Amino acid sequence: MHLFFFISLTFFFLSSCVYMYYLVLFKRNIKVSYLKNKNLINSAEREKKINFSENIIFHDYPLADMFVSIVVCARNEEKNMRELLESLCKQEYSLDQFEAIIVNDGSTDNTSEILKEYADKYNFIKYFDVTNRSEVKSPKKNAISQAITIAKGEIILLTDADCKPTSNWIQSHVSMYKEYPSADMVVGLSKTNLYAYTKPSICQQFEYIDFLVLMFAAQSAIQSGCPMSCSGQNLSYKKNSFNEVGGFMGIDHYISGDDVLLLQKFVKNKKTIKFASFSNAFTITNPINSWLEFFNQRSRWISNSKAMFSMNLTFFFYLLASFFCLGLMPFLFIFLYIILILFSISFITKAMNLYTASSISNSSSKQCYQSNNHDSLLRKGEINFIKILKWSIINPFYIIIATFLGICSIFVWKRD
Repeated sequence: MHLFFFISLTFFFLSSCVYMYYLVLFKRNIKVSYLKNKNLINSAEREKKINFSENIIFHDYPLADMFVSIVVCARNEEKNMRELLESLCKQEYSLDQFEAIIVNDGSTDNTSEILKEYADKYNFIKYFDVTNRSEVKSPKKNAISQAITIAKGEIILLTDADCKPTSNWIQSHVSMYKEYPSADMVVGLSKTNLYAYTKPSICQQFEYIDFLVLMFAAQSAIQSGCPMSCSGQNLSYKKNSFNEVGGFMGIDHYISGDDVLLLQKFVKNKKTIKFASFSNAFTITNPINSWLEFFNQRSRWISNSKAMFSMNLTFFFYLLASFFCLGLMPFLFIFLYIILILFSISFITKAMNLYTASSISNSSSKQCYQSNNHDSLLRKGEINFIKILKWSIINPFYIIIATFLGICSIFVWKRD
């Protein structure tokens, strides 16, 4: 019994060290991004290269010489499609330098009618009905592959049909490829639209913070030179690079993973991955409506972790360490968990406050910031100690349940 306790304590201690190491990297890299943006602002103010009235922070490159193909897969998205297409029409990028390819993935509602309406009105919007959907294991990978085949752009830019990109979205990705010509993939930020609800539920508040933590962790890992994860809600890659790694071949038997598993293929093939850390260029997605929907989504995501043992051992052990530290530790070593959580909350709160400060700095004045805070990743006071503490209390139960469901592949892929 004593030996078991000693081994368990040692294992949790090592797991905690791994977890805290990544937390330190997380805060350090967020701070580096903030300081980089701040230096860019100061430099641009001197050289007058930034138009603060438009709240845009980009490098002084001729951006419009790169043709971009936006790819979106849509299945029964009539409630979201108009808002997505309107946001694409408002992009701060020349309309003749990008195309939007919307793949109608077997929709049975009015999605196709809406697509036809916009395609007739705007030349840059194109759509088609997917083929062979019933014959493949992963319908979304199949739809993306078909869209990429006909895409004209050298850059493939992806988001989901229930997302709304900010007006600087395309520019943020193109500017990264301009700054880093060797980049093969660029990962971007995304958040849930929590304030679409007057009184968001506890589940929606939890999802909001949890998703931001996942996004910032992905950013930290990429900027540390060890890419681990990303989100298909805000992701781009060069078409040539996608073809060079064989597309989704080898991961097409996984029902999900069109984003994170593809990133792992890029890593395995020594491709260069960068993170677009512009705090005013991201995508907004609708929050979930229930715990059942939330666990179904996270179970789908976690199901990809089984592939990490063969694709990325570093990421696999990080997931393992996070599971033991944040999932099991609270029930076995409550005192150690409290110390770990207080440490985590301190780092996460300070890191997110840096993003808030960066968002404010991106505006010419506080008044301008307040009037444009829908285009800022974080609002002032949006994330605080108490909110993250609530997230920390729910987190152990969520991790254990979601991990069990994910490992057992208990989830539904897409509503009909």
